[in-house]
Amino acid sequence: MVLDDADASDASDTQGYVLCDGSEDVRLAVVSAGGGPLEPTFTFTNPYGHSFLYVTGKCEYLIGESLAWGAYTGTLSADQATRIETDLHLNSLPSWSSHRDEACPDASVLYLRSATGYGECSCGCDEDAPSGLAQALEAAGALRAELTAAGTALDGPVELIALSVEDTAHTFESWPIGLDLEAIAVPEAEVYTSVPTVHTLSGADAASARTLRANARDADPYAQFVRVQTDTSHRYLVYLRDQIPSALASAIAAFGLPPP
Repeated sequence: MVLDDADASDASDTQGYVLCDGSEDVRLAVVSAGGGPLEPTFTFTNPYGHSFLYVTGKCEYLIGESLAWGAYTGTLSADQATRIETDLHLNSLPSWSSHRDEACPDASVLYLRSATGYGECSCGCDEDAPSGLAQALEAAGALRAELTAAGTALDGPVELIALSVEDTAHTFESWPIGLDLEAIAVPEAEVYTSVPTVHTLSGADAASARTLRANARDADPYAQFVRVQTDTSHRYLVYLRDQIPSALASAIAAFGLPPP
């Protein structure tokens, strides 16, 4: 049977690329990256961009926005995997890889990437974007919402950096954890020139850190740090992020951030 152009396009979107191939490799990434000036702490709070979704060949996924807000994991069903292959046009990505969307000032770029190709758009897709790319990215946005709602929040170790501040205008919570902040903190002004050492909390300390984070987000849903004090003269901004399971972190590092 000879396919016309429309039939060929439909076929290419439903054949070829297998999302869940059984490997531990990352097979799909949906990442929002770049756009506007960033805080120097962004590389700690958002190492995977403004938002991210990674899916491995075992159908396991990691999803979130700022790691300072928490990340979620889950496992796709076979039906979900098949739907994603189709709705996100994964088999079309190699042919979309040459397209570069016109930059949109102060806006991030949304990347859709597989192991074989990728597509990108900024502030919506340009008029000359490949057919199907805008629909694929729209489906990717809906997928992120779906998988976040279905995922399980990470509850393992928590990583942190601390900045010492002189601030009497805000309320600071007492630091409930034994880690000596004075010994590890850098002055807030120095974060532009030096990278604070990352420390790890586990067990009850990690749970206490997450409680601090939840309290901060109750007061400000966009909070990237918690304000804590060890006494009235020693105050700190503590940035907390979930530690990603090592195997998954290694797979993401091997895959790399889009674009390739």
